Amino acid sequence: MANEQLVGLTGGRGFIGGTLKKYLSEKGVSVVDYDCELSNFSDVESMILKLGVPDIMIHLAGRFSDDEYELLRDNLFATRNLLEVLSQYDGVRFVFGSTGAVYGNSGQSPIIESHACRPNTSYGRVKFWCEKVINHYEKSTTLSATILRFPSVYGPGNSKGVIYHWLHSSQNDYKIIINGDGLQSRSFVHVTDICSAIFKILSSDIKGTFNISEDKYYNLEALSSIFIKNFNCELIYKDADNDLESMVLDSSLFIKKTSWLPSYDVGLYVEAYK
Repeated sequence: MANEQLVGLTGGRGFIGGTLKKYLSEKGVSVVDYDCELSNFSDVESMILKLGVPDIMIHLAGRFSDDEYELLRDNLFATRNLLEVLSQYDGVRFVFGSTGAVYGNSGQSPIIESHACRPNTSYGRVKFWCEKVINHYEKSTTLSATILRFPSVYGPGNSKGVIYHWLHSSQNDYKIIINGDGLQSRSFVHVTDICSAIFKILSSDIKGTFNISEDKYYNLEALSSIFIKNFNCELIYKDADNDLESMVLDSSLFIKKTSWLPSYDVGLYVEAYK
């Protein structure tokens, strides 16, 4: 990556963004936090004028919420505002953190990026709309984009998702809970592997939409057996609490384009966790 490039980041105070800042700093890449009320258009305009137009904007800010308006405000409206301001300048690259939930239920086998998107959760739908807005600006302006679809993310500093909740409950309550029958399958990715994928993007001109995931995936029943063995905890089944059954992603396209490889495996991570 050219040293003179200005790399901007939204969401730098969050789990993935904060980890990314530290990771890139260790790689010698300076990152500028673009931190404001992104859902307010004038705030975004003022921020860009103050901090400068980035050559590359990594947009990780967003919200996971049960409140539909908060989802729209802090994901869709914020993304649209950023794009509207950045597209007024020539050749900005836009890297967007999306989710595998845009596919809806993937089935039990890994799916590639051309798989139909039929999101069946509010979060998945809003992220899908964000992707469509990005596609619109790509077609109508000089902005170029790289969209990364993440499955369940885990790692130090996380406070969401099945891995975090099970690690916490297995050691504090000595039990873990499966909502549903346990046959729903999940892909996972460690936050450090997301960081290494984004570093690959900064060092190249890769564009498009890509799944970012570990090769190995688990159904929740199989994953729970690792927790039970490691922490001697109880497994409890409850009724399903959302419509997302399985999310299993194939990252071979990104691997082929960049030679990126994930360095973590969620099963080994849990086995080694203390």
